[in-house]
Amino acid sequence: MYRIIYGGFAQETNTFSPKICTRENFAASSIRFGEEIKALTPGHDSAAGMLQVLTKAEDVELIYGAHFSAGSYGRVEQSVADEFITYMVDLIEKSKPFDGLFLRLHGGMCLTEEDDGIGYILKALRKATGNKVVIAASTDLHANITRLVMENVDILTGFHEYPHTDHFETGERAAVLGLQMLRIGKRIPCAWVKIPMILQAEACTTKSGPLKELIDYGDDLQKKGELIDFSIYHMQPWLDCLEAGASAVVYADTQEKAEKYASDLANRFFSLRHVLQYHPISVDEGLDLAVKRPTGEMIVLSDAADNTSGGATGDSVVVLRRILERKLDIKAACVVVDPEAVDQAIALGVGAEAEFTIGGKLDPARQKSVTFTGKVISIPNPVVQEVNGIATGRKISFGKVAIVRVRNTDVVLCVYPQLNFTPTQFTGFGLKPEDYDMFLVKSSLAYKNNCAVLTSQLYNVDTPGSTTSNLLSLDYVRIPRPMYPFDDTDDFGPTPARPGRQA
Repeated sequence: MYRIIYGGFAQETNTFSPKICTRENFAASSIRFGEEIKALTPGHDSAAGMLQVLTKAEDVELIYGAHFSAGSYGRVEQSVADEFITYMVDLIEKSKPFDGLFLRLHGGMCLTEEDDGIGYILKALRKATGNKVVIAASTDLHANITRLVMENVDILTGFHEYPHTDHFETGERAAVLGLQMLRIGKRIPCAWVKIPMILQAEACTTKSGPLKELIDYGDDLQKKGELIDFSIYHMQPWLDCLEAGASAVVYADTQEKAEKYASDLANRFFSLRHVLQYHPISVDEGLDLAVKRPTGEMIVLSDAADNTSGGATGDSVVVLRRILERKLDIKAACVVVDPEAVDQAIALGVGAEAEFTIGGKLDPARQKSVTFTGKVISIPNPVVQEVNGIATGRKISFGKVAIVRVRNTDVVLCVYPQLNFTPTQFTGFGLKPEDYDMFLVKSSLAYKNNCAVLTSQLYNVDTPGSTTSNLLSLDYVRIPRPMYPFDDTDDFGPTPARPGRQA
């Protein structure tokens, strides 16, 4: 019987966001201890994938640890990571002897005092477990893979798909490989390569085009037995941190094969840098499409530069301002994070009319407020239940919510940016898609899967923000150089393949 501890710490950091991700942000999403984690097992995400493998295995005794998750934001307050580490280390000491530590991570996280947040956590947990315990982890493909990560983890799996539709399968892969390593009693050869490249999120779909072909190539190698597992990491593009960059991680039956194919995949990925380019349409072009949309069909525009799933603040009102400036009559709905305006609307009550100044308060360096006279039409329950994608069935809090109408646009004012890529951010508060000509979301690519049930008219518009696709407009100062697209010659490329953990 293998005794395995399960835990998780998942948050995606945007270092250009001015807002610190606090314990309150985690509490709004999920903080669970011990038996509370069992509630994650029936889900559809990577935690569920990992837990279902472990709970179904007849030779596993599962010990539940701590599971922290939060939406994307700025750097995570150091004390939150330290609280997680303290709990897990205490459990590790109480549970000895045990065989495995299996973790659900994101991997693209920075702390207020550490650039490599996941490396920091893994180092502390490895010190507590000792060298013989197998540490297996699943991650997002936007993770930043570092030396510290690879020195402390035995098994690492990342999503293959973007938009992410293989959460569950990625958790399964980590659990299956971790158990395989325990059962065979020896290390699975691993190699990894760091790639000096940061790419626009919007350019990197794996559903079609060159990145689908790259994943298909890796899958074919795996089917032929050349690989046991592989992950190609894009890295969250809005991370200005040490050791930043894309990566490839490969497991094979020999070290030679692992290094060969890690280098192969890394070089193939790097060679696509000029092909993987994205240019959004202008705000006016998007609004023109909304005005001229096919009869009976709505349109979904995305203010992707204020993508809260990428850590932006969610308080951009660029598109709303342009709707008001142009005096458009389209029936639209949008979401704006503005705690002050929420409180104002709640204090006024349903039916009240007043002057509101909303947006541009959380990231004033990039965003500007808009002022209008609006009517409070609803103060709904801020907790909604997701009905789309991997979070189906999960109850999620927006903190406080008030809906204010200006002209024909309904503005969902909230405290926490949540579910910015699904219709639930509107339908959860009683807004019916059939009553609208346009929804405005804030997402790079994920919304295109979730909002496809509403319309085929899905477009990103060019706006300012901390998740802009114009990476050259952001002030990167900590990333290693040379780095594409900030440098671009033929004099640099992926590093030589390095072995994974050897201890």
